[in-house]
Order: sequence, then C-alpha cells, then structure tokens
Amino acid sequence: SEQKTMSPRNQNAIAYGNGVLVAAGSDGLQYSEDGGNTWVNSNSPTGGFNDVIFAGGQFVAIGYINNCYTSDDGKSWESKSIPQPDSSVSYNSLAYGNGLYIAIPGGYNTSAQSSYATSPDGISWTKRYLPSSKAWSVVEYGGNRFVVLDSGSTAAYSSDGINWAQVTMPVSKPWFDIAHGAGTFVAVAAGPGRPSTDVYLTSPDGIT
Repeated sequence: SEQKTMSPRNQNAIAYGNGVLVAAGSDGLQYSEDGGNTWVNSNSPTGGFNDVIFAGGQFVAIGYINNCYTSDDGKSWESKSIPQPDSSVSYNSLAYGNGLYIAIPGGYNTSAQSSYATSPDGISWTKRYLPSSKAWSVVEYGGNRFVVLDSGSTAAYSSDGINWAQVTMPVSKPWFDIAHGAGTFVAVAAGPGRPSTDVYLTSPDGIT
C-alpha cells in the first residue's frame, strides 16, 4: 500500500463504478479516473455528503443537505427530490438490493425517528417507516435482505425493504458501519465523534 492525500479532506464514503472512484465528504463529491492518484471536484453542491454508492448502473449520493444526487459517470450530478426525514437529521447511509435503493437518516447522537426513503431508480423516492422510533444509523444489503442498525442495541431486517422485523443485538454500541461479504454481516462501532471501543458483531443472516 502507498499513503496518499486528498484535498479537501474529511471524506465519509467512497464508491467505484464505470472506471471511476467517487469520494463523498464534507466538501462535496470528488472523482478520480486514475485509481485515486488525482482527484477532481465534481459539479455537486459544496454541502456535505454522508454516503455514496454505485449500484443499479449509477452513482447515488446523500448527505447533510437532505437531497439525493445521481450520476452515470461520477462527474456530472443531478439533484433528485427525496422526502425529508420526520426529525431534523440528515440522510446518513445508502444500500441497494433486490432492485431497490434505501436511504436511512440518522447517525450517532441524532434524534430518534423512524422515517426512511426507498426508490426503484434513485429518482423517485417514497417515505416509509421502520418498526420503531430509534436513532437509526446504517443500512446494508446482503443475503437477500436489508439490515438496519441503530446507535444502540436494535437491528431491523427486511427482504423487500418495506416490511420489517426488529431484533435486539447482544450489546449496545454506537454502531458506525455494517458490511456484508462471504455470507456474513459485520458491524463495527466507534468512528469519528464516537466513544472508543474495540467491539464488533458478526451475523450469518442479519437476524441472530
């Protein structure tokens, strides 16, 4: 590996698609066409972004400004209307699976609420509700289901992204991110602004 620097800093997420890397952060969206050696500011607004993914043949980004932006090439972005959360929190996490995008508002030390948004194409969004009002934080898709975690001990899972069941996790932590691979979900706590911890959780199905 080789250490490199980016300017501006404070990036929150990165995605790759169509030969382009896209970084999302507090100063907008940047892209790289040379494997991350050089970065260029896109035409996105300067407001901060919390997450970006490449799925369904396009990039989708969400963030502090509570707007959704889409791009086919990672360079030119278009604003899309997305329902505002029920409380004053920003959209924090994106996932895509089974032909559906899901955007989850929330994050660490945010107000409890249950609203989120779904879209079949990243363009038209519908407000929906999780089973209970929590400080929901992150979402992932894997093993034919979506899994959402709060900043505590609650998880919810759904095969269609609309109908959810809720479960209690073994420990309560400020969950920062969740990923799926090799048949396993892995959730990590801590992260920027969060209490330090070395705890993580694994699950074969997002339920147990």
